[in-house]
Amino acid sequence: MAMLLAAGLESRQIAVIAPYSAQVRLLREHLKLPGLEIDTVDGFQGREKEAVVISLVRSNETSAAKSTRARCKGREQARQLTPAR
Repeated sequence: MAMLLAAGLESRQIAVIAPYSAQVRLLREHLKLPGLEIDTVDGFQGREKEAVVISLVRSNETSAAKSTRARCKGREQARQLTPAR
């Protein structure tokens, strides 16, 4: 979110989607930005925003080392993305 806001987008131009309603509830508790839309994938269907963040979770156990490597790789890939305008 910080990268998108720093790039000049307003929170009302961003959506966060997740496949599970429990996940959406948790995201709404933690991401309290005015105008930010957080919904399930199905609930967002047919809508448009300047940026859409997709939140996914793993359902299986993984070691701490593997999990840390995956987070670092994900951060590196996110730095390489440029928001489309």
